[in-house]
Amino acid sequence: MRDPLATEAGLNTVRVCVRRSRASLFSMLSGVSSVYISAKAVAQVQEHPSPYAIMALSDQCRAMVLDGGADVTITGGGSTYTNGSACDNANTGALRGTGGATLSTPGGSNQVTGPVSNPSCCTPTPTSQDVLDDPYADYPQPNQTGLPCQPEGTINGGGTTLLPTLNPGAGVARYCNHVQITGNPTVRLRPGVYIFEQGLTVNSGTLTDDSHNFGSHDGDEEVLLYSTCPLPYQCSGRPADDMSFGANARVILHGRDDQHQMVLWTDRTSGGTPQIDIQGNANNDLFGRVYNFSGLVDIGGNSGVTMNLNMSVVADQVSLHGDVNLNMAYNQIYAPTERTLQIIE
Repeated sequence: MRDPLATEAGLNTVRVCVRRSRASLFSMLSGVSSVYISAKAVAQVQEHPSPYAIMALSDQCRAMVLDGGADVTITGGGSTYTNGSACDNANTGALRGTGGATLSTPGGSNQVTGPVSNPSCCTPTPTSQDVLDDPYADYPQPNQTGLPCQPEGTINGGGTTLLPTLNPGAGVARYCNHVQITGNPTVRLRPGVYIFEQGLTVNSGTLTDDSHNFGSHDGDEEVLLYSTCPLPYQCSGRPADDMSFGANARVILHGRDDQHQMVLWTDRTSGGTPQIDIQGNANNDLFGRVYNFSGLVDIGGNSGVTMNLNMSVVADQVSLHGDVNLNMAYNQIYAPTERTLQIIE
């Protein structure tokens, strides 16, 4: 019989009951030869924030690369994790630091499964960690089946464009053409989920979820930008296109509560190496989770630029490069989740 407690908890709970018969002692005086002894315990799988601001999950060499003089600091006590369990080349490394790049996690740690090239790049010194799984593996992916194609393609030139979702109620829009933003426009996104089947490129201008144009973030101004393949649903080995935010673009986006605080997400079933590129504007404001299980998250900038990003990254590969000063704030709300089995009764 199915345990009703398990049903209420979404099948993440197990109850163990033990019952056995034992010969009685004092009860035998009243004609009772045996009694039942029973016990029970209830355990539940619980989600809680992991300590990681960055997770590079590839089992190959160069899962995480620091290059070109980048100075990366994880503030708020956050940590990093790099897999690279199949990497057998210490010179290449699963975690590779080169070109004078540095990684600092004050109050946190740098954990690696594979070898480390140039451990001196990282403070504190990297320590060993077992292989960790994709924390978002069972999150349902957005589905564009049945949605009409939105007409936008290239948005070029100044002025303001309010990029629509399907409707304020559904809050989901499907873009069947490649969307390119160039020529310094301001593009405002209504709250919702934006599904791109041919990728998104923001060369210049401002992309913001400040749809009310109040100049500040309101609670309902939350978006998810999701890259996938043309129908049928999910890529299933087909390559998804890139999402790219150039050095002359300003991006102000907040992840959606009803999409697990995701702000940028690439279809996890994608083949190839899809990319999410975030390049060098000191005024970028990204709040949420960035997720690209099948590909690369590439963050870089030019000399003298300081980027402050309030987000976490989970990807197959992570590249942090350029002469940029990158400050990434660890926040438990945006941190990848991890699961533990807890006794609750």
